[in-house]
Amino acid sequence: MLHAIDNGCQAFVVDEQGAERFLDLYMPVHDLARQRSLDKSLILLIAKRNQTHLFDRMRVHEAFRELANVLIVVYDEQERPTDLYNTVVDISDVLERRVNVTIELVAVKWTKDEDEWGDVYPNGTGIGLMGSVAERRTDIAFGAFYLWFKPYNFSSYTATISRSGVTVLVPKPKLLPHWRTPFLSFSWPLWIAVMVTFLVGIIATWLAGTVRLRLLLLSAPTDQPWTGRSDLISEQLTLSDAVLMMVGFFVAQSSPIRTDLWSCVCLFASLLLAGFMVSNLYSGGLASVMTIPKYEKSIDTVVEFAATGMKWFGPTPYCLEEIWNASEQIQKTYISAGPEEMNQYAHMGGSGFIVEQAQHGNFAPSNFLDRQVSTTLQPLKDYVYTQNCAALITNTNPLRSNLNEYILRVQQSGLLYHLGIRTAIRYLPTDVMRNIERSRMHQHDDGAVRICRIFINVKIRVVFVFVVIIFVVFVVLIVVILVFIVVVILAGCVEVCPIEIV
Repeated sequence: MLHAIDNGCQAFVVDEQGAERFLDLYMPVHDLARQRSLDKSLILLIAKRNQTHLFDRMRVHEAFRELANVLIVVYDEQERPTDLYNTVVDISDVLERRVNVTIELVAVKWTKDEDEWGDVYPNGTGIGLMGSVAERRTDIAFGAFYLWFKPYNFSSYTATISRSGVTVLVPKPKLLPHWRTPFLSFSWPLWIAVMVTFLVGIIATWLAGTVRLRLLLLSAPTDQPWTGRSDLISEQLTLSDAVLMMVGFFVAQSSPIRTDLWSCVCLFASLLLAGFMVSNLYSGGLASVMTIPKYEKSIDTVVEFAATGMKWFGPTPYCLEEIWNASEQIQKTYISAGPEEMNQYAHMGGSGFIVEQAQHGNFAPSNFLDRQVSTTLQPLKDYVYTQNCAALITNTNPLRSNLNEYILRVQQSGLLYHLGIRTAIRYLPTDVMRNIERSRMHQHDDGAVRICRIFINVKIRVVFVFVVIIFVVFVVLIVVILVFIVVVILAGCVEVCPIEIV
């Protein structure tokens, strides 16, 4: 029988000898089967002499709760005439009360499951809504069930009622501390380039001043008393003088410049040009920073959220059922918590929270959200995953085919959009949901505003090209000057070529 069901058998013909055994195994075997065919039918062949006895026993058999299409053939073994008895039940018969059916709303009792979904255990028992259907205490359950595999072992799903996307509420970016304002004009790579240029300039200036002093000492005449070595002490350039000279260049202030050697002229000219560019670029960047406030980096995508290593909370472990086998680190930072605990972490900040967005844009109710918390959170721009919501139904429910057709017709009509909007307005906290939905809409300069990416990229590229050119020219000049100094010292040349700068 199990093999026949897994091969897609939808109709069964059972004789009198196997009728009772078939009915006893009908539901347990269907729970074990993997194939979920619709519209099951049963034909029973019963001898006329035993019909009264069998009818009395079958009338109270629980298998007929799940068998709506039954044809009973009662035949006479001698004369061969037959009597036909059949039952055909449609969902319209149930809704319009044309058959003796009572629809009862069952209040599921649970002890620890805060969200009513419950759980299903490997032995077929369970708690909550899922456990109620698995144990056949309930024929059908509605509760925003995703297409999870665990309850599918003991129950089935209807057609898709709606689509849902699971995303994360993350903290909004905050204003950067004011003490960081002077350092925001340049990016970190640009700051490193400026500091390297500054240090190299100090070393080059000090070396040039030291070599210049030695050349002056070697070229000074010794036969004249007024040109002694003590008179050249004022020409000495100390390391502190070199530091102050470079600071003056970089802040656009005047500094003493030696012009008696061509090498010094070339060196200081390149330093003046570098200082001019750095000071002007810094002034422009600082003006931009003080005009447009700088915020922390916004967490916009799932990849960016995973890179932060931030903890995120959800009401139940089933929130990650779809990505349970994923190997990413983001799964290890998930914590299942109750509404009160989630509300505490939301007020503390620095955490993410799972939230469900319905098919037409409305967010599902979240008990941990209040008015204060809703102003500090924003949803990601993409989903962690998307799923389809369906109702949970027993494996052998005879109305599943008709219910699926009814669900698809309602979807096609657009009625769910109207009901979703009306339900959200009537039952959800309007101010909280409005804050969440508009958390990425910026008006009247309120919040972080992303400047045009094209303009920023062009500005960064221009600045980068200028800095690279200046740095390359500066390095080349330093190398040329150092080579010149080494050659002069090695050659023993002591001749000084004075020039005049008008």
